[in-house]
Amino acid sequence: MLKHVYPFLRIVFAFAIFASPALAADDSLKLAAFGQADFMAQVKTAIAKKDEGWLAEHAYFPMLWTKDAKVIRVKSRDQFADRFEKILTPELQAAVAGADPAKAFSNWQGTMLGNGGRNIWFRKMGDDFRIVTINDDSRVDPNAKPQ
Repeated sequence: MLKHVYPFLRIVFAFAIFASPALAADDSLKLAAFGQADFMAQVKTAIAKKDEGWLAEHAYFPMLWTKDAKVIRVKSRDQFADRFEKILTPELQAAVAGADPAKAFSNWQGTMLGNGGRNIWFRKMGDDFRIVTINDDSRVDPNAKPQ
């Protein structure tokens, strides 16, 4: 049985080695394939306009909000509305506005838009993207690379 599977695995392995760097080289194709580029543009616009309604509509509750060393669970839209001015600081707005969607960091937890300490994390949930975490940590270097 393995003698029939082995040639197939060699082909898959060769493709993974030689084709994946070429595929990964164009991050805009990767983002467009999953619809992330459109969502990131919408998030940037909503942040710039301070559009509380749009952000609440596209958030997953309970959502985590990290302010410096404190992690706060925002359980509902009402809590989000009550804390909106504290959540959406000018520094967070600047970090998201300056983020390049083509260089967004992604891993199994989702995609990060922003910089080292000030960022918004979102992920695909069902057919839509949802904001799951907002970080606003002044203690983290803005040029720090995600781990």
